[in-house]
Amino acid sequence: MELLGYTLAESIFRWRYAESKKHRRAPGEVYVTDLLLCGHRVKLAERFPEVGEAENFNPVALEGDLVHKGVQSVLKEILGDRIQVEVEGEREVAGVKLKGRVDAIIDGKHGVEIKHTRGEYGIPHPHHELQVKIYRWLFNLSSAELLYVSRDGVTSVPVLESATDEEVERLVKNPPTAQEEWVCRSCPFSFACSLKVRRPRPSDAGLKLRAF
Repeated sequence: MELLGYTLAESIFRWRYAESKKHRRAPGEVYVTDLLLCGHRVKLAERFPEVGEAENFNPVALEGDLVHKGVQSVLKEILGDRIQVEVEGEREVAGVKLKGRVDAIIDGKHGVEIKHTRGEYGIPHPHHELQVKIYRWLFNLSSAELLYVSRDGVTSVPVLESATDEEVERLVKNPPTAQEEWVCRSCPFSFACSLKVRRPRPSDAGLKLRAF
């Protein structure tokens, strides 16, 4: 079956691309996600917009989006009008506009951020907790939680603190750069990044020579 000249599979990817175009970054804007792992990625995205466009068709990212949509749909079925999804907010910080989009807000005061992970090992991840702390600050929420969805189960993790004005301003003025190799490995712009964290070279003692 085809819709508007595309197969159903192709149409899903076209949907994700169309969704991404609704959230284009304007000059002078900073996203909450820029403050979590690597702010240098924003600069590379500006220099290589073609790579960012292609990333919209990444099946791993699409899988995460589909999980988000499914969980949001279930929560709306359970909670009805008590829940809002994909809530956007912004505040002026250090001369720039900081924008964020939380996955859901319940009763106008409880935030929910959905995360799709391979498993429950290591949760909650520090950058996820920081993201929700900033959302608590941005949306003036009285409580919030991370909702992890994986093959191991569905787990709610409360985030008990809100970010402070000082903490957010410090992050906006000095966004972090990647500190761990996995961050760079998953970044589509790492091919041109001078700050890339590389895998350590195995020591000679750890190498096994192959006999021929």
